[in-house]
Amino acid sequence: MHKGKATRRQVLQALAAASLPMPVLGRSAYAAAPAPSKVTPELVEAAKKEGKVVWYTSIDLAAAERIAKSFEAKFPGIPVRVERFGRAFVKGQMLGELGADTVNRDLDVRELWNQEDAFDLAPNYLGAYRARLSSNLAVMDGIDGKIDWPLQPDGTHPLTELYLGDYQVVDVAKPYAEDSYLEIEQALLQGRAHETCGGRSLNADAGDANLTFVITGGNGPRISDGVDEATVRASDSFPYLAAPNPDPIAAGRILAPSKVADQLAFLEAAGLASR
Repeated sequence: MHKGKATRRQVLQALAAASLPMPVLGRSAYAAAPAPSKVTPELVEAAKKEGKVVWYTSIDLAAAERIAKSFEAKFPGIPVRVERFGRAFVKGQMLGELGADTVNRDLDVRELWNQEDAFDLAPNYLGAYRARLSSNLAVMDGIDGKIDWPLQPDGTHPLTELYLGDYQVVDVAKPYAEDSYLEIEQALLQGRAHETCGGRSLNADAGDANLTFVITGGNGPRISDGVDEATVRASDSFPYLAAPNPDPIAAGRILAPSKVADQLAFLEAAGLASR
């Protein structure tokens, strides 16, 4: 894999430079959206029992919060948690681990990050974001005992700017693939044309894809975080909802470690890494 420094802006520029033709689709090529489900008292009560709505969105945070408050006002007892949808793995792991960051070890930057416009980061905390990403990326790269991403001359990790651009890149002129997550970015780094649409499908194992990309640079076996799929897979057809899971507690969940230090111990115990 080419170890050049890639930014998300370069990914977008590469897509634009390709001047890929967009398919012309007739009206019959689009599937009609199904009629919305009727909101019944029984449905509202069932939602209250589930406890909370988590809404992943890429729209402006202030607008999303206004929509969430309107929903809560219309359906009292069903709180909404807004999560800005960028790259899986960035906020929780790359920005959440404090120990390796010698510059801002006492600063939790995640809430600051959550308020940013991903396409136009404010200059106030850019240094803090870069220091946190660069330090944690470097630690994770060495988990398998080898360095696949040599640091830049200024000491920053070559993937820092790529992850700093925290939004999904999708090329709608390319075919869909369930495992296309990071394919556009990796193709750019390898100096080849990408083959899939990129983005992230609902059933993609983005955690494993990120770990493998950062830890091995694509030069080793797939790294698993211990969670290979959702308890119930999402549908492959619109509106892409998962089938009901009537007994989620009995189904159980595997909780993967969220901190870099714990991930190292986790991978060692699984025989996937060594110090």
